[in-house]
Amino acid sequence: MKKYPDWENISDAMRMSDEWDEWRYNLEYEINSMQDEEIFIECKDQNFGQEYLRHAENTIIKNDAGDSRTLLLIDDLRESIKDQEACLIFMKALQIITITNRAGIVPKLAQTQAEMKEGSGITWEIKKRVIRAAISHIFKKYPEMKKTLGTVWNKFDIVNKDQTFEAPKNKINKFGKGVYRVKRGKDEKGNKVVFITKNNEPFREPYKKRSLQNFIDELK
Repeated sequence: MKKYPDWENISDAMRMSDEWDEWRYNLEYEINSMQDEEIFIECKDQNFGQEYLRHAENTIIKNDAGDSRTLLLIDDLRESIKDQEACLIFMKALQIITITNRAGIVPKLAQTQAEMKEGSGITWEIKKRVIRAAISHIFKKYPEMKKTLGTVWNKFDIVNKDQTFEAPKNKINKFGKGVYRVKRGKDEKGNKVVFITKNNEPFREPYKKRSLQNFIDELK
């Protein structure tokens, strides 16, 4: 027995794996069932074609994405697909549209999401390397200083005021090529933080003062 999809998530069903498999299977099941019938079948309300039109209408109204002409078009189409042949044509067209939609969008979505994930991980690594380099620079400048959070914080801007940092010359350059700088400050909540800029623009979220302790321990 066919199972209607979650119409609230039908856009995802047209694109993503699990929902897509169920959507395509059930649509094909209903098309094949209608083709196997030897008697006239009216395209009733409980039908993928009519259900999809109802979903389209509700979505457009909910998101205020259309006008009266669009809604009239849906009404006209609803009236036009009440006989078996017209309903089958509509459902086959819907099948082709969704397959084409998935074929054109999913690869791009997958590539974009993969690049975003890769980029996020790399920019996070850049952030850590910049902070590590800034603290290392302090230790080189003052080799005899006590390596504590307080002393590092006090020397942070003094040593790194005019210092610039660059991403290592490897894969990171794809996402992180640029000139980085660091500066102490306070965030919106009043927490002491280190701001990082890339080409004079904010780079990711700032590092909280207490987070510097991990790098201090690492570089002792």
